[in-house]
Amino acid sequence: MVMPKRRRKTAQDRADERRRMRDLKRIERAIADRLSLALKDKIRRIEAISDATWNAAVDGEPPEELKETDIAERREWPPLVEQLSNVGRLVHLAARMDPIDEEQIRTELLRARRDAYESELEIQAGRVGCPGQRARLTSGPSLTTLNDMSQRDAVSIVNTYNYDLAVRIAAIQQEVPTANRHVYAYRLRSWFGERNKQKKPAIAMYTANTARTLAQQDFYQFNRALMGTAHLEPLDAVCPVCIGWVKRGEVPMQVALNNASPFHNLCPHLWVTNPVRVPKDQCPNLWMGG
Repeated sequence: MVMPKRRRKTAQDRADERRRMRDLKRIERAIADRLSLALKDKIRRIEAISDATWNAAVDGEPPEELKETDIAERREWPPLVEQLSNVGRLVHLAARMDPIDEEQIRTELLRARRDAYESELEIQAGRVGCPGQRARLTSGPSLTTLNDMSQRDAVSIVNTYNYDLAVRIAAIQQEVPTANRHVYAYRLRSWFGERNKQKKPAIAMYTANTARTLAQQDFYQFNRALMGTAHLEPLDAVCPVCIGWVKRGEVPMQVALNNASPFHNLCPHLWVTNPVRVPKDQCPNLWMGG
């Protein structure tokens, strides 16, 4: 099967791409700001550890909160923390993310997903010939679904951060066995910054595209008569699943909606719809959210 020829983009295609990119950059900034606020708080907590508490850890006394590790939480990072020195465990206690961080991240992800969902409904309205229609999602099953996605992602982000934090603290212990709290704070601040740069684009893309996919499914479920065809973009692909769908080119829209992207972690693909257009006088009858 040969790859399809690159279709000439229409003015509508280019406008939709620009809007999606603007939305994505806004989500990236919001996620980066949320994570940066959390990480600055962790650094302050490390630097605020008292001399008495630090010296007690150096002398071999485990931090009180870490004497009993709740492995029943089934998180991946506690066993790593158990392998750290008492000082490392104290630093991890100060710098780890907790349920408060998790809730704040969930809130930010849900806000971003709802914005992307509404934006995609408006894009689809434009593609059926009804630009300017306003979308709004205030309640219902789709908002619940977006919240559930955001909750799962927040849990994953916190767990992954706490795991990576334990690994980084272990490395600092090896690099500077006599490191004090200021050395840990300095080195973790640099690590936080680099990690944030790597994580925010992937989190933002996944957050936006999962919401956009749900919006496309809902739009054509409630405006079923407007289904046409769809193709996957971008045409560049490395994953076998993505390559397969790109090679198929235009497919019936119901097939596309039944095989929703993203197909894997870091997947950049989204279905580009080519729907039936409606007369202008029918635009007020479009379903635009609930």
